[in-house]
Amino acid sequence: MNLNKLLKEVKATQISVGDIFTLGGDLGEFKKGEKVEVQDKGTYGADIKISLSNNQGTTDEFYIDKNDDFEELLT
Repeated sequence: MNLNKLLKEVKATQISVGDIFTLGGDLGEFKKGEKVEVQDKGTYGADIKISLSNNQGTTDEFYIDKNDDFEELLT
């Protein structure tokens, strides 16, 4: 993995509603290079639930550990 990619990974705790990211890889309903916006963020047990959408009305939800990196989201 190259250093540039490591520097661009986003921690789950750094994501906020309204943030816009470009995907660095395919993720659920979305494809690499697509821009997605964080629509909702909340806790789900020990995880964080994040709802993302694109400008075409597609929405998908993801559950990630609070301490994990979300490698597909690039700033």
